[in-house]
Amino acid sequence: VYKRQALEPANRIAYRLLRHYWMESKQWEKALGVFQAWLRHSILIEDITEAHYGIARVLRESGADAEQYKVHYESVLKHKPLHEETILA
Repeated sequence: VYKRQALEPANRIAYRLLRHYWMESKQWEKALGVFQAWLRHSILIEDITEAHYGIARVLRESGADAEQYKVHYESVLKHKPLHEETILA
């Protein structure tokens, strides 16, 4: 049910539920897919920033090379230079 709802770009709640579930269960590929889908559908800076941060976090926590997630952290800082979580990462 949630997966079907997540395909709706306006359904922020479904995206958040899926992201949280896949991140908590450490199913990195599925979490990454949700963040990438959300990024594709996002038009608000807040959503774009959160999606880039999520992608970076998934890549970092899954053990990806730093160059893979660095570009997403840079995108976050481009939109929100004082994004605390990114600065701390």
